[in-house]
Amino acid sequence: MFFNTTKPIPQQRLDKCMLDLSRNEVTRSLTPIFATGETTITDDPSVTGYTDGKNVVLGEQFMMSLNDAKLRGLVLHENWHKFMMDLKIWRHLWLKNPQLANVACDFHINGMMLDMNEGNLTSSGKPFIELPDGGLYDEQFRIKHGEWMDAGAIYRKIEQDIKNKPQAGQSGTPQSGNESQSGDPSQSQAGGTSEAKEDKVYDAIPDEFDQHGWDKASKLSETEQRELEQEIDSAMRQGALLAGASGSGGNNEFLKEYMKPKIDWHEPLREFALSTCGGTDETTFRIPNRRFITEDIIMPSTYSETVEELVLAMDRSYSIQQPETTVFLTEMKSICEVIKPKRVRILYWDTEVVRDEVYEEHEVANIMNSTKPSGGGGTDVLCVTSYLSEHNIKPQAVIVFTDGDLYRGWGQWTSPVLWCVVDNRNARPDTGKVLHVTTSEILKRGG
Repeated sequence: MFFNTTKPIPQQRLDKCMLDLSRNEVTRSLTPIFATGETTITDDPSVTGYTDGKNVVLGEQFMMSLNDAKLRGLVLHENWHKFMMDLKIWRHLWLKNPQLANVACDFHINGMMLDMNEGNLTSSGKPFIELPDGGLYDEQFRIKHGEWMDAGAIYRKIEQDIKNKPQAGQSGTPQSGNESQSGDPSQSQAGGTSEAKEDKVYDAIPDEFDQHGWDKASKLSETEQRELEQEIDSAMRQGALLAGASGSGGNNEFLKEYMKPKIDWHEPLREFALSTCGGTDETTFRIPNRRFITEDIIMPSTYSETVEELVLAMDRSYSIQQPETTVFLTEMKSICEVIKPKRVRILYWDTEVVRDEVYEEHEVANIMNSTKPSGGGGTDVLCVTSYLSEHNIKPQAVIVFTDGDLYRGWGQWTSPVLWCVVDNRNARPDTGKVLHVTTSEILKRGG
């Protein structure tokens, strides 16, 4: 291919960068995402690179200072924000603390990007993708190879570090642990895992090298946002077909994970409510019977008209944020409109039950307008079991919404219990059933 030499040099470099990414066996499956929006270059010297969730803007001065591998890293990084829909899902964090929200998204993306490119080398044996100087990277946010804590969990971890005010150290730098946290991590280009060391503790928000166009993203209408999501989904599926047709990308675990069929977290939640609160008194087509769906037969689910009380135990410790709580309660409200319990009790708790709200059947529709989430301390679910016992509350079922970091175990329950555990797949309750869900999955459901 011959490049148009009448174009400015920066544009020629960008064109070549995108061509290189589209030809590389590892990255080519992601390049259809580039078509969702435009990539432009600005001569504003203050700009490094950013996206508004649809378009990408690169700073000419910054991109011309990068070698080819780092420029590829920059372009891929900004488009990764688009694929992850970071600027929609994590907007509530940006409204609280813009810099920390940016940093949390970057830690997640850079970890995923470098894992995906493990062993992806140029013909000269050098990494095909590198982080620009200042690119944030920290092994402590890795769950396993190819899986990292999401931006919400990273945000809360750093926020808690700062709140705890660790021992004195340089602003924005880790106090202990792995030595490289930004730029060119010693093992990050290969996606390797270094030997276990003490996690870093941040005494201030790390510096970031890029910006994010949150303001522009917020100006998209609901219709425009839905259209963008459809474009992104279509682009990724096109990428999967592209990789398959060319015989490449077969070991692209990231794309494989994206393409896996997923059951929305609200379906197991509804199924638990129906099965534990359900008799055979009535049937409803509002929630089809899942046993027959695979046979293309739509049959109703059964539920009981004699559901006495359903308890929703809402963890209000530091790590559970208001947006997640709101989406969860909205989903539970719609479930209650189907199973029609005579009473819904919402218990807000941290190390004690700090608020007890009771809604009779005719009041359930007003839950979202009436409820007042309270709390914000530690996490001890035994306060809930004690509270139920002391007040002689005997619900037909209990659904616990929690981060799963419990001080004194999971407790002893006299009613069926479902644990809806957020951002903590290591949590393994020794009683009841468990539904693992991530913050991003919850907020996508909330739209």
